[in-house]
Amino acid sequence: PLIVHVLDGSMASVVADVTPSANIIFNALWPGPLSVILPKRCTVPQNLCAGLDTVAVRAPMHEKFREVLREVRSPLAAPSANKSNKVSPTQACHALQNFGAQCPPVLDGGTCIHGLESTVLDLTDEQPIILRPGPISRDQIERCLNAHVFVKDATVNPIGFEQKCPGQTQKHYSPQLPLILKESFVDLQSVPLNYDSDIVLCLQTEEEDYFKKRNCATIRLSKDGKSNEIAQNLYHCLQKADTLDKLRILTHKLEKPDALGVAINDRLTRAAF
Repeated sequence: PLIVHVLDGSMASVVADVTPSANIIFNALWPGPLSVILPKRCTVPQNLCAGLDTVAVRAPMHEKFREVLREVRSPLAAPSANKSNKVSPTQACHALQNFGAQCPPVLDGGTCIHGLESTVLDLTDEQPIILRPGPISRDQIERCLNAHVFVKDATVNPIGFEQKCPGQTQKHYSPQLPLILKESFVDLQSVPLNYDSDIVLCLQTEEEDYFKKRNCATIRLSKDGKSNEIAQNLYHCLQKADTLDKLRILTHKLEKPDALGVAINDRLTRAAF
């Protein structure tokens, strides 16, 4: 299923049955990186929703995309500009690199502010569920709804599980090179490295210094381990690693993740599956 992009709650009502809870969320957190799953209207094509009776809607914050929506004057269904299950683009050059001569014209909006895909909130059941963590946190949503919000486990897809939005497969956001993901920096230190064929994604300068002293190729995700910088740089660094003459990428999860760190760990887990 694709996400349908809209200017606001009014445009969302063209494609979805907007619930009172959804209106609260729209008023508080839109425009922004939050997609909301709602019952779809009959006007929405089945192939857009993978045959489901739900649709995901989002009001993007980026002014260039909002200008496109104003010109079109209609909801616009769209995926991210990458091949299925591969690393999402955060710059125009990533789309050009990934699609090559087949790439259509690109409207360059600059580097993505958040670096990760939107939070996806399912409001089609009595229990609100975050299907994909992202820049909008569980706490923000719970404060808006004054209700507990459940977060789906990224590693578990039960038999018969309906993928109501993108990014729900266990393998997703994957670089071309195999990604070896460890639980902690200590665990990563214990991995035997091949200095000719391995490259390590380092979460901060201290880690980069450690591996450089051991003559290992590195790419640094942030200066001091802050999750907002890691999130902004993650996909760019994965794209960069794929262009180097290496055989595998190694990194580790954020060990004490904040809300955005949970989203980063989700993406890393799926990329390494």
